[in-house]
Amino acid sequence: MLTTLGATRTLTVLKGDATSQDGYGADVASWTEVEVPGCSWWPSATSEQHGGGSETATSRYGVLFPEGTAVTKLDRVRLPDVDGMWSIDGDPRQHVSPITGTVGGLYAWLEKVTG
Repeated sequence: MLTTLGATRTLTVLKGDATSQDGYGADVASWTEVEVPGCSWWPSATSEQHGGGSETATSRYGVLFPEGTAVTKLDRVRLPDVDGMWSIDGDPRQHVSPITGTVGGLYAWLEKVTG
């Protein structure tokens, strides 16, 4: 059971459904927004790539969702007070404390590449 975190907030999970195809036959997603209360997130690493006439920056956040949240690597996330739509990097995993063995919900890494 998840111990109640003291500083949780609500974030938005965007679930994509392929509703049409573009001129090249690729699926075009229509996003459904789902508000998820009781989440916590924190900034993680940022990296930059320079060279070849282009520059990119990759930013990451860690996020902890309440146990039972239906979220997959195909979803996107919008955080309050943080610009943009974030991709989920890999499959969300159940968090189990290595100290107490307490189950603490699902954790995932969010990623955004710009440039």
